[in-house]
Amino acid sequence: MRTESTGHLLRFAVLTHGGIAPYANGVHIPHLVETVRTLSTKADVEAFTLQFEGKPSAEYSIGNARVTIIPLEARAPLWNSVRMLVQEVLRAHRRSRFHLILGLWGFPAGIAAYIASRLAKVPNAVSFLGGETADVPSVGYGGMLRFPSRMLLTYLARHADQLHVLSGYQAYQLQQRGIRPHSLLVLPFGVSATRPSVSPPERSSSPRVLVHVANITEVKDQITLLKAFDIIRREVSVRLRIIGPDHRAGYIHDVVKHMGLSRYIEFTGQLTHAEVQEHLRSASLVIQTSRHESQGMVVVEAASHGIPVVTTRVGLGWDWEGLGILVSDPNDPVQIASQSLKILLHPEKYKHRVHKLIQISRQMSPEAFCDQIVARCRLREDRST
Repeated sequence: MRTESTGHLLRFAVLTHGGIAPYANGVHIPHLVETVRTLSTKADVEAFTLQFEGKPSAEYSIGNARVTIIPLEARAPLWNSVRMLVQEVLRAHRRSRFHLILGLWGFPAGIAAYIASRLAKVPNAVSFLGGETADVPSVGYGGMLRFPSRMLLTYLARHADQLHVLSGYQAYQLQQRGIRPHSLLVLPFGVSATRPSVSPPERSSSPRVLVHVANITEVKDQITLLKAFDIIRREVSVRLRIIGPDHRAGYIHDVVKHMGLSRYIEFTGQLTHAEVQEHLRSASLVIQTSRHESQGMVVVEAASHGIPVVTTRVGLGWDWEGLGILVSDPNDPVQIASQSLKILLHPEKYKHRVHKLIQISRQMSPEAFCDQIVARCRLREDRST
């Protein structure tokens, strides 16, 4: 894309520690891949991603974006990843100047983007996409939990040329800590604007299916999910489907057996993005029980399909309370069950909420995310000429 005033082709470096490698070569985060693909239609994009214990790909692209996969030993010091990202970006910058260096996540990509931009004397932008703003001592989670990471992320938030967060909730967390970024923009991820419109499907079959999509980890709090489900299933005929990889070595499976819930609960393991969408479309209700979310992409996905959502007051649960979803305090299975039963026992009362959810989710898209980044970069370039 050429700026209207200068005619310069905008050229972006996008840095990440993962999420955009091909399935065969590493972790693949669909909405992140789609964002890079969309950005490559609006600017000349070169992406740089780390891959632990991996081999560099000779040729790889996402849309029009060229991707450099940087191999890194799993036990290598984390600051090695910063150094390697900076080196690769500066090497590419010497070949052809970047107008913006964008780091996805605070560390290592965000700090690498900041350092590279200062050395290259070009603007930077940093996106906090995960636990950077979190402090959840009960599960030992969050970038603000321990002094070293808190100081690093606080410095980055205050000094980055642009700081992006995915939700008003993250912005509120920064504000509560007295962190005032130089330039803060709430830029949520979203579903593709080209996705066909949907109408809320009718779901009268019994038992009804409740869907939970998340990695099985302490911060996603499946223990609270199981306690809430145990209350719900005593009131209505339901089944629970848990979708996501297990990072707790079978512990949650053992808890399900101990609670006598095995006949009611299905674990699917990790699925492709298309498979997850199929499960969402057939759900009567989506339940999320996280102790922290930067956004909660499954909430957006469910909303776009017209599926009712009950979630905790984090991420979009904080942003969207009163706008279409029902929310609960984290770690409160009774409240989560109560909110869920409101929908399951009286679905007709919540149809207007579902229509509102569809409208809200449609305002979020990779196109909107990328348009904001490009517009800000174009404005800065025009001012500098």
